[in-house]
Amino acid sequence: DQLGKPELGRAPPGEQGRCPTLTEELVQARAELSSLRARAASPPSETHIQEPPAGCRRTLTFPTPLKGQHAIILTADNHSLLAFTACVWAKPSNGTNGTALFSYSTEGNHTQFQLYLASGWVQLSVGSTAVRGRAGPAERWTHYCGIWDGDSGSTTLVVDGQAVATCSPQSGPRTIPGRGEVRLGHRSGESHEGGDKAPTAFAGKLTGFNLWDSALTEVEVGRLLRGNGCDVKGNMVGWNISPV
Repeated sequence: DQLGKPELGRAPPGEQGRCPTLTEELVQARAELSSLRARAASPPSETHIQEPPAGCRRTLTFPTPLKGQHAIILTADNHSLLAFTACVWAKPSNGTNGTALFSYSTEGNHTQFQLYLASGWVQLSVGSTAVRGRAGPAERWTHYCGIWDGDSGSTTLVVDGQAVATCSPQSGPRTIPGRGEVRLGHRSGESHEGGDKAPTAFAGKLTGFNLWDSALTEVEVGRLLRGNGCDVKGNMVGWNISPV
């Protein structure tokens, strides 16, 4: 395990922000334990989805992790983001490691936020803040959501409807510049994380990417898993609506 076992929800060394508190760590640890128990008690067919959600219709396939292989989606509006929720269904291939599921970059090719997999962990990075939790298994469909609130700085990672990590750095309100593009299956441009060896290309299947300009609640994210999996569309990027 190249990343080692991180403390739940804590930003990697060198990143800014004081989060989480001991109380938050306890809440997060209990949440992860409850999630693991719930998954262990569920039948395999319910725990991990083998077929893509029917409502998503279109699926992007990345046969091999080729550099430069990705899909681009432009946001429907150019206004700055005061908050966001970004969700995607992913089915990585066996052996996939250090790979971006999605990223959002703005003018100058700077990555503002991204979600990526590495050594069994999934990490959401927003600027200098990062949260991570256990990823779903390879060759199975898993639903991932990243939620960020610019007023509080709260950054939350949700896996299959369960919040697995949360961080609220003590910093002032901020916004994410508009006029950006989303890349699926590849990191976009330069990261604000200090030029570390972040992931590049993805191998596997992606579908159902949606982006909202608001911070959805965990309950609202849970509703996205119901029905056909892609019935609710994002207002910034809507799967099967926004050109890819």
